[in-house]
Amino acid sequence: MGAREIIASAVAQLEPGDGGLVFAEKSIAALHAAGYRIIGPDEIDRVTVEKCAAVADDHAKAWGPAMASPATVIATAIRSLRGSNV
Repeated sequence: MGAREIIASAVAQLEPGDGGLVFAEKSIAALHAAGYRIIGPDEIDRVTVEKCAAVADDHAKAWGPAMASPATVIATAIRSLRGSNV
């Protein structure tokens, strides 16, 4: 189910008189329950950063010594974002 469908489902659960904050809370809770991560502008999603670094690691292993150093540098640089507040 996509984000729109999840939010629509949360809207269907609203009670008469529920305000905008209740709508927002129910929508966010439904998205989180479905596995979505909500990040703000300029925030870093640590799970995605690690997936990107893992791809660089995999390339380093697959390409052998000639590319291992550049790919390792890339993986290290990507992982350095995890501690960042960029």
